[in-house]
Amino acid sequence: MKNLARRMLRALYAAKLRRRSQPLALSAEGPTLVLAPHPDDEAFGCGALLARRAASGARVYVAYLTDGEASHPGHARLSKADIASLRRSEGARAMALIGIAGANLRFCGAPDGRLGALAGPEKADCTGRIAGVIAEVGPAEVLVPCRDDGSSEHEAAFRLLRGALDAMPGAPPRVLEFPVWSWWSPRLLARLARRPASVWRQPAGAFAAQKRALLECYPSQSEPLPPSPRAALPRYFADSFDVEEEFLLEGPAS
Repeated sequence: MKNLARRMLRALYAAKLRRRSQPLALSAEGPTLVLAPHPDDEAFGCGALLARRAASGARVYVAYLTDGEASHPGHARLSKADIASLRRSEGARAMALIGIAGANLRFCGAPDGRLGALAGPEKADCTGRIAGVIAEVGPAEVLVPCRDDGSSEHEAAFRLLRGALDAMPGAPPRVLEFPVWSWWSPRLLARLARRPASVWRQPAGAFAAQKRALLECYPSQSEPLPPSPRAALPRYFADSFDVEEEFLLEGPAS
């Protein structure tokens, strides 16, 4: 019953976003960069868009801020290093599935679970790594989780990106925000639907099946890691992303 209520409210607020939205148009020349706090955020938030971009021959890069090593705290068999290695391999496998080569992936090595609390040298190092990737890739647009996505890690990723861009010379790339946890929580999705921002939509279309395949590349999150009896993500979480289109928000500037 609770999941049914989620689906109904999600459809309601998605319709509100749709009415406000315009078709998404991206650069025909410049690369697209996704800044993902963890391996899997890029698949949940904009997997169909990435599959479409890669199929069109566009250059697509993904930078993972963390390795996701905090997803299973205190696991009986796997250390944090084991989980980090597993999640990096899942990310590489997922992106290879849609034609994004390992050479286009960047693993920034920031501490998972503490992005929102970074300060001093740690914060400077993280923003410096983001700035380095942007300088190297030269993206026309950077895709990042929404600044108000209900996850301290996701919201910190947006702030760290803004800090990196503010310190860089020249005109910044477009910053497009994609919801992740907001698809799971109708309350968060309602807040997004009210935010004063430009809303862009990209139909999943023929790439919906590829997005579902991407999500299946992350069993460490959707299935229990024995002997743990529960998965890292809530039950039915992946079902939240079986949508007709993906939405991205742009502005106002932070």
